[in-house]
Amino acid sequence: MSRILLFVAFLFSIVSVSVKAQDASVDTPDAPVRLGILSDSSTDEYQGSDNRGGAYHAVTFNWVEQLVRAGRVDLGEWGNYDEPRRTGYERNWARSGATAESLLTSGQHTGLAAQDVDLVFVSVGINDFLNNYDRIYDGNLSGEELDEWLNDIVVNITTAVDTVQPVDTVLVTIPDVNNVPRILSNHPDAEKRQRVTDAIEVVNEGLIAMAAERDVTVIDSVANTMDVFSRIVDGKIVVGDISVDPFVTGDDPHNGLLDGLHPGTVMSGILANTYAVGLGIEPLTDEEILASIKTEDGTIYSVESSRSNNNSSSSSGVIVTVDDFFTALNDASLGISQLFRRNDP
Repeated sequence: MSRILLFVAFLFSIVSVSVKAQDASVDTPDAPVRLGILSDSSTDEYQGSDNRGGAYHAVTFNWVEQLVRAGRVDLGEWGNYDEPRRTGYERNWARSGATAESLLTSGQHTGLAAQDVDLVFVSVGINDFLNNYDRIYDGNLSGEELDEWLNDIVVNITTAVDTVQPVDTVLVTIPDVNNVPRILSNHPDAEKRQRVTDAIEVVNEGLIAMAAERDVTVIDSVANTMDVFSRIVDGKIVVGDISVDPFVTGDDPHNGLLDGLHPGTVMSGILANTYAVGLGIEPLTDEEILASIKTEDGTIYSVESSRSNNNSSSSSGVIVTVDDFFTALNDASLGISQLFRRNDP
């Protein structure tokens, strides 16, 4: 039976999961899971070829990099590899920009299938919809042509899963791209946006059915988007001894998102813990998450402390209420960009 996890699209809900009895044990840092990954920029290393974080690159890590740093998972040796890998971990085949089709044509699935892993994580498909959003929104991709295109996405992801099985596999459904700030601000017609949401739901229904037939764990990225906000106090999410503003973008680790799509280090740590449940591993502590953004003396990394010639400031945030945020998601006329103000050095 497929196990459904709840994962918030882009803002990372708290996950609940029903786990088989034999999977209920939690791996310790002494026995990291040998993980293999098929994915896109959501999992491609920030410290690798993508080189994310700008002036804060030294303390910019995505969710899986943090799990490796904490000894929860083993992705193999760090190094320089041929495409599609580039620079990163040996068994992380994630490639920024990957679609369901390019995952196959680039050989992510066959490359990983040749490696020895305990568990495979598959998350791809959002770029298919980001790249074709306007065609669906405007009705230029519709009817039978749309149906065939959606079916191709399911078939391609199914091929990837079948190639890596019988290894245990975790599959993430495709998040609703209408939660991306730039999509909301540039596409004000709610009825047309619904066309895209409906199309994504068709693919996800196909993926869930496929997963059920293959005993694949499913992380449902569409459901239950409110849980994470239980951590918000006065517009901030408190992690250990720092506050993070989920409504501000920029490279400073006090910001929730790097660019309106990719989570910053602290939010990535929260994301890592939503995935940890499904992967059957011990979640990160707040201290472990913050270790990625602290210097040797225990202070939060800042550009001022490392580059005196750079003018930088920690994010002051754009304080909004949870109700304001979700109203903006449902009504682009409120100006979603105001909630995701960029604050780079």
